Amino acid sequence: MINIDLATQKITIHKGDTGSVDFQISGDALEANDRVLFTIKNNRGVVVKQEIITPTDGEFSITFANADTCNLDVGSYSYDIRVLGNPVIANGKVVSADTVDTPANAAKLELLGVVGDVPAPVEAD
Repeated sequence: MINIDLATQKITIHKGDTGSVDFQISGDALEANDRVLFTIKNNRGVVVKQEIITPTDGEFSITFANADTCNLDVGSYSYDIRVLGNPVIANGKVVSADTVDTPANAAKLELLGVVGDVPAPVEAD
């Protein structure tokens, strides 16, 4: 199950869970052909990246597949959302954009363990 605290925007998800979180960007932040980039980061960099093409009326969903989190360590991450205005696409990827707008500050994502996800015992010397 995926939860989002509306006051803090903190996402809580169990490792390997599937589901989606809905977002809305208000104002004139989105235009035709814009893209939204969603990233999850740890202290080493980006660990999950999703790109949404031309969200409708500022609304979009981030969909989590099992593969997005099943190989990540349990713990705290951050995520952010960026709007890429007038993007230049090459080989299906954004290579540049006229504007990059971050409509919200980075927020927390807490990855929880699953039932039966018990660490291996430590062997005594």
